[in-house]
Amino acid sequence: PHLRACAASGKPEMVDAFDDKTRNARAVIEMRALAIKKHITTLMPDLIAKSSGDNSPQLLVTGGASNNADILQVFADVFQRPVRCLDVSEGAAFGAAVRAYHAWQDAD
Repeated sequence: PHLRACAASGKPEMVDAFDDKTRNARAVIEMRALAIKKHITTLMPDLIAKSSGDNSPQLLVTGGASNNADILQVFADVFQRPVRCLDVSEGAAFGAAVRAYHAWQDAD
């Protein structure tokens, strides 16, 4: 797969990788964050449409990557909202419980 980079002329060009390894790593993390945002936008468009900033819903993260401040910053940049870490050992189970709770609330 090729990554799109802006050349000095300002026109996009196709590249196999960036010269800087940290840019390659950030590109992979950004791709993942953008994919997650697209998925959430498809499932819950009203949630994503809410304004960004202090009054917007926060993004809750868990798992090993949530211990990395740089990864959290990428997600904050992509989602344009505050990112908070959950201190839960079973993040997937917690997420499933939250989704079940919301489904139960909507059923009434």
